[in-house]
Amino acid sequence: MPDCDPLAPRIIRITKLEAARRQLDTAIGLWFQEGDPVSIHTLAFAAHEILHVICRRKGLRGLMFSNSHIKPEFQKEFDKFIKTDANFLKHARDDVESTKDFNTTMGLSFIIVSLFAGIVQLGESLTEIESDLVFWARIHMPHWFTDDVADYGLPPDLLQNLMAMSRKELHQYLADLRR
Repeated sequence: MPDCDPLAPRIIRITKLEAARRQLDTAIGLWFQEGDPVSIHTLAFAAHEILHVICRRKGLRGLMFSNSHIKPEFQKEFDKFIKTDANFLKHARDDVESTKDFNTTMGLSFIIVSLFAGIVQLGESLTEIESDLVFWARIHMPHWFTDDVADYGLPPDLLQNLMAMSRKELHQYLADLRR
């Protein structure tokens, strides 16, 4: 009988970038499965925070915090605004009885910015699930992206079929294509 204590510590060594990638990929997986938006937001925000610091230390810009597109006199207000939901989800010291109207789409925003302004800017290759999310976003929200984001050149009938798929179906379809 194998010596398999389920409570024995199992140690893995990871970098901050690996931690952010794991959080991001888990958030994307939950998003494709139409999972809990609170968990998606929490994971996406945590990944974004790590990527922000890594990028800033390398002299890169473009993530949501300290964004150069925000006027300097409004930067603190903007940063506080985009951190409000995440702070509500992480802390309870001063507001244990409070409730909040939660924006369920902000997690997707943190995922997309983390991918384009974080992962890609760092010169990292996208994982399969990250690529699937980019593909989904590109066909459902092409107006969000600049011309340097790949245009897949899909035939109109295929594009229409892909757009009609739920995100769960599209993710499965892309996984099947890779096999």
